[in-house]
Amino acid sequence: MEDIPYILEKIVSFCEKRGALAEVIGTWRKEIIVTVERNDINLCISQQTAGVGIRTLINGSVGFSSCNSFKKEEIKSAADKALKMSERTPPTPFSTFASPGHLPEIPGLYDARVENFDERDAVSLAETMIRAAQTDPRISIDTGEFAVSVRKKAIYTSSGISAEEKKTRVAWSLNVMAHEGSEVGPYEYEYGRCCGLDQISVEETAQKAREKSLETANFIIGMFQEAAQGVSNIFRGISANQNIALNNEMKRRRQAIEQTITDEEEKKAALEALDEEASERKRALFRRRAVQEKAGALFAAIINVAQGVTKAIAQGGILGAAFGALVSALGAIQIGIIAARPI
Repeated sequence: MEDIPYILEKIVSFCEKRGALAEVIGTWRKEIIVTVERNDINLCISQQTAGVGIRTLINGSVGFSSCNSFKKEEIKSAADKALKMSERTPPTPFSTFASPGHLPEIPGLYDARVENFDERDAVSLAETMIRAAQTDPRISIDTGEFAVSVRKKAIYTSSGISAEEKKTRVAWSLNVMAHEGSEVGPYEYEYGRCCGLDQISVEETAQKAREKSLETANFIIGMFQEAAQGVSNIFRGISANQNIALNNEMKRRRQAIEQTITDEEEKKAALEALDEEASERKRALFRRRAVQEKAGALFAAIINVAQGVTKAIAQGGILGAAFGALVSALGAIQIGIIAARPI
């Protein structure tokens, strides 16, 4: 490919020979994208795009056209369209082009070596990223990407502006999940980006994703298990305390009856009434305990369904969503059975 400023200069010269002032901007982009899916390389894409925008000015009349190519015939055709528009449209007040000025140079945005980066290099670094993430067998990669691009942009005008900008960009990302036996943690996303080859750090990004995923998975799984056990313990503790309080109350009232009532028949009737009240209140207490145990079973079942759906989606490949829906449906049946269980 020819130098972009040189191509733009020829376009401006062509327009000036037709009696017009011209402002031409050209862009060119090359990129390689490697996608990762289910712990493996999924796709490698290499593509190039180019474009030219032309603005012309004839006695205050503006024309514009563009094309998506650097081919001489297509650029000339686009310039002809802009010139014809300028020749046919009425003048626009204050139409002009910018004057030349200082354009600061920003170091570190362009690495010429990236231009020689090919598909094999990109796939190799994507594979390195996958291996680094899976040094721990508990890590499963859902999706990921490694992309490298070179972008060039230039402007050339009849007013004396001539400038070019070059940028290179390398970016990579991973979306991973940790699993421990039958337990699966949530997705964790990590990414990195830079402008030069020396700053590429796919292994460091993979390590961060791996460690964060394991840490979050352990926390979430432990939290769910502790929550389910905690709910059960709370209900058992409440029931035990209520039972102890009832027994203590009945004991105090029995002692009071025996100490204050001297008539044996009256005492016997009072104690029988107390025993009947104690039995009724214990039946109510046992019923409340059954309701609480049922609530705890429902809570544990909901947690198990959530974990089962997450695991099915993570490990089911392209059928993960279907497996997740099946697990969810079966879990709903289980929850329904628990909910319908008589107290």
